[in-house]
Amino acid sequence: EIAQCLQKAEFSVNQSEFFEDSESGKWRETDVIAYAEYRSDKCRTIFAMVAECKGGKDKPWVLFSSKDNYPESLSVARRASSEKGSSILNILALDEKIKKSPLFSLPERPGYGLAVALKNDGNKDDGKKDDAFKALNSVLKATIGIINRLDSVPLDVENLIPFVWPVIVINAPLFESYLDNEGNLQVNEIQKGLL
Repeated sequence: EIAQCLQKAEFSVNQSEFFEDSESGKWRETDVIAYAEYRSDKCRTIFAMVAECKGGKDKPWVLFSSKDNYPESLSVARRASSEKGSSILNILALDEKIKKSPLFSLPERPGYGLAVALKNDGNKDDGKKDDAFKALNSVLKATIGIINRLDSVPLDVENLIPFVWPVIVINAPLFESYLDNEGNLQVNEIQKGLL
């Protein structure tokens, strides 16, 4: 379903694409990778979205958020890219229009943690990582793997600059949890969040 939506938006889409895990050196699979490419006389830029998809409506996911004053410029500069791409992002981080664009803008309450609620159903912790941790770990490893692969194209072939957005898509309720100004716990259902 995610792949089909991205294809309709004119992305090139690969499902079940493999990447090399930079920690273990093993090949791993990611659910969906969507690519958009732009070429100029001097370089080829690839924008990719790596999506990890999780099903299961039985347990809600919780995004822990805070009204931190996270600098808008870091929402641009701290994106996944190669060394060349990072230097471009540092320059773009000075542009107010870029900081406010949908790709880089921050919500009022950015998230700092993500978990699946009701994980143990009252049982003792079995030591297993929850689906949120596994999804985050997987999508971030895939992001690094895709950047490393795209950045390894020999420079004499072409000047390629990758930018990658990791995304987790869930088929479960998503809630935001935070403490309000009076220290009261607030929990609200949301449609999307930024971690």
